Amino acid sequence: MSQKSRDVREKLDEESSATRKELELARARISELEGRLQQEPFKVEVRRGDKQGENPPPISGIIKDQLVLISFLVFFVGIISTHTYYASFGIKYQFLDLPTFHIIYYGLLILIDAPYLVIPYVLVIAWLGLDGYSAASRLRRFTQLRGLLTYILIIPLLAIVFPLARHAGEKQAEADLHENTSQLPKIVNLQLSSGEKYGLGDQYRLLVVDSTYTIIFKPLDPGDNATLPNIKRFAKSQINVIETIRP
Repeated sequence: MSQKSRDVREKLDEESSATRKELELARARISELEGRLQQEPFKVEVRRGDKQGENPPPISGIIKDQLVLISFLVFFVGIISTHTYYASFGIKYQFLDLPTFHIIYYGLLILIDAPYLVIPYVLVIAWLGLDGYSAASRLRRFTQLRGLLTYILIIPLLAIVFPLARHAGEKQAEADLHENTSQLPKIVNLQLSSGEKYGLGDQYRLLVVDSTYTIIFKPLDPGDNATLPNIKRFAKSQINVIETIRP
């Protein structure tokens, strides 16, 4: 073996020996760390905002609650005002086959004739604004109590809405009951299967048409103190022709 080869081999042996020493030191260090980990307690840091029960409700849940509250208000106004309106004609609206959208539509349309009903709507809008602000700013105390506070809000809300909606229904019915203020359609031509007919000269107006009955009535004259007007109810199968015009 030449001198050059022996030098290369010795150099490789020295490098290999140094590498083995480094590996042994690394293994010793790893063993030492494992021992310390086994002896020390395992610590977990839990942030306050991550605790269960303190997480703010998801935005979707807040929007759902807001829609439920608004729908409840509109539906409640529609029911009370509709019930009061038809009760003035001596008719219980529960016996009318009115669709749900009619109640909701009436609960919104009544605002035109009764602008004071805007008051409970403004209260609800203000509450929804506060609810949305608390969710965006992460007011934890408010978000924890928002469900309870919403139920508490409903109590005074009903106390305000009930008399206002009832007054609105009575006022609209009072106007439609009299000839000079009624906005209900006039009967131009009504022909029944029995041969009975009603024309414009009979001064009847169309009160309501549902899936079962058509109800007409003769409005009261100005100053007439009669409790109820002359009302006629016909099944849909009895009517051959019905024509009306707007007043």
